[in-house]
Amino acid sequence: MATSTVLSNPVVTVNSVDITDQVTSAVFHQMITQLRATSFGDSAEKYTAGLGDHSVELEVYQSFAAAETWATLKA
Repeated sequence: MATSTVLSNPVVTVNSVDITDQVTSAVFHQMITQLRATSFGDSAEKYTAGLGDHSVELEVYQSFAAAETWATLKA
């Protein structure tokens, strides 16, 4: 099952540097594998949550100033 959450007022910190003023949007993606948990004798299928696969998509302004997006994210 895949879901996406759009964050309206995120605080973004990378390596102790706050780049919140450079972020225009943030989307959190979550994908959880569905695992079958049906046992012998069950009368219906049962499912449980498996491993998760998560990612964050940031849209940022490019800034080459010291301690801004380029200096923070290039490493």
